Amino acid sequence: GVASRGGVVKTAGTFWGEDFILENWDLKEHIDARALTYVEILILNRESFFDCMENFSEEMKSVRKASVRLAIHRGILRFARAMREQGLRGVAMMSKANIHQADLDESGHKNEIMMRRVSNG
Repeated sequence: GVASRGGVVKTAGTFWGEDFILENWDLKEHIDARALTYVEILILNRESFFDCMENFSEEMKSVRKASVRLAIHRGILRFARAMREQGLRGVAMMSKANIHQADLDESGHKNEIMMRRVSNG
């Protein structure tokens, strides 16, 4: 059969939804698919997949690595889209001179990385 998903034609042997390995719903693609001809679809949900993977520890490491890589990729894309929508060009680290005493713990170390948005102006 032939299907279409997000403007991409899918034929026999192709797949989609590989992002089901991600836990974060917001990082998954939510694009409808449409059958263009009669299509037989096989589905494996996330829970069943990971139940099966319990017996394959080496393969599970590869799945975990792919999951982390995909999450980072999707997270960066999501962040970039949000910045573009807000009309922002980039993120810059604040200089040490801009770090306030409240941002330091008792030993004088920064508690977290300070970031600020850089506007188009």
